[in-house]
Amino acid sequence: MELYGFAALTPEQLARVQETERETGTRLLVLRALEIAPDNLTTDQLEALQRLEGELGNIILAVE
Repeated sequence: MELYGFAALTPEQLARVQETERETGTRLLVLRALEIAPDNLTTDQLEALQRLEGELGNIILAVE
């Protein structure tokens, strides 16, 4: 399974992204590919995560 997370940028890279944002007038997100595998959850674990998702209003992924 491939997922994307925010890239860790050096200060110089971040400055370049911000410069490009100013030049283009658009907001940019810099992502990197993350190789992950879904975790095998028990029914109880899955129910706990679903409750937490409901409380937070966000999606939670359980990974190995």
